[in-house]
Amino acid sequence: MNYLEVDLNWRDTSDSLTLSVYTPSGSKLGTYRDNSDGSVNDRIHINIDHSQGYVQQGT
Repeated sequence: MNYLEVDLNWRDTSDSLTLSVYTPSGSKLGTYRDNSDGSVNDRIHINIDHSQGYVQQGT
């Protein structure tokens, strides 16, 4: 399976981060927060699936 794995782990409960993911062509896939992966643990861990056309080959 081809996918893009994004794992942002800041390990600081005093701060909350938000992650926006864009395709190489500039389309916004989404905005992700700590709870986007189903748990609140100072970590954003998502997989973006190639079959949905979101992951494009690049350098």
